[in-house]
Amino acid sequence: VSIRPPECRGCALDLQAEGFAQPEGLGSYDVALMGESLGAHEVKDSLPFREQAPAGSILQRAIRLAGLQREGFTILNSIQCRPARNWLDGAPYEDAAIAHCKVHRDAYISKANPKVIVALGNTALKTLTMFGRGKRRTIMSLRGYPVPAKDYDALVLPSYHPSFLLPRSTKDKGGAGGMKLLGALIFDLKRAVEIARDGLEVKTPQFLI
Repeated sequence: VSIRPPECRGCALDLQAEGFAQPEGLGSYDVALMGESLGAHEVKDSLPFREQAPAGSILQRAIRLAGLQREGFTILNSIQCRPARNWLDGAPYEDAAIAHCKVHRDAYISKANPKVIVALGNTALKTLTMFGRGKRRTIMSLRGYPVPAKDYDALVLPSYHPSFLLPRSTKDKGGAGGMKLLGALIFDLKRAVEIARDGLEVKTPQFLI
């Protein structure tokens, strides 16, 4: 388990969080995948989205079925630790923790310099853009629509967090989406790679105007 760096001092999660993860992947696709926070398996390995973890196994399956390689992406999270009770989305400390962890995200994204960042879930969407809150501004409405990142020179492609595809009965934080949405996640991964390679003219969805 990694020891959190000095920059984590003063964070709302510093005294209650577990672990600290470095990003994973070579980033040769010029695409980053951003999730939410670490789970128990990720704390142990100090890396995001472990293949033996529930959400990580789904992400790995989607990458494989998309005909892509895991190491081609840069994989990271909105925050690099695991909050108490694995709770970040909607927690009273969510915004403060995400803001404090920006120093790490900035360093990782600056080094990888992705052209596209896939926001896996609403927490990542809030972290990367001005969206994520309000009617028609969450993943459920914006999934698949590329939007500009607010802090980086990259496009953000919102998609489902792999945990949303988990059955509700799992011990991890399963969602209501179900595996029927795996095809959407696969499509989004492939599209992100295509956009990074070929470029895209971004147009704001009409329902956001």
